Amino acid sequence: MKSTRIIGIFVAVVLLLSALGCGGGGGRAALYGKWALEDPTSGMTLEFEFKQDGTLTIGASGITFDMKYEFVDDDTIKLTGADMLTGGETAEMDFKVDGDKLTLTVEGESQVLNKVK
Repeated sequence: MKSTRIIGIFVAVVLLLSALGCGGGGGRAALYGKWALEDPTSGMTLEFEFKQDGTLTIGASGITFDMKYEFVDDDTIKLTGADMLTGGETAEMDFKVDGDKLTLTVEGESQVLNKVK
């Protein structure tokens, strides 16, 4: 009887932690919001805003441009109209959110952005 209760509590805790996304965060919803990439050499800050409607706004020094993105899977997005960034019409980008850090990886090159609060 006691072991059944302990197993029940254990299962409930595991389910709760899974539902809350305990750990490093991540997933689609974690991508939404504003992120900043600071270039220590130039002192310029590039801001990325991922909106839930699939729009990505990128801006620096008062200049902004929009493109569209869609999720390929839970850690990859496809950018459309990204020719300013990639030289092509579309590009795929892997992402990982860990707390207030967003790592974007394109063709093996990674950049770490900080959450704008």
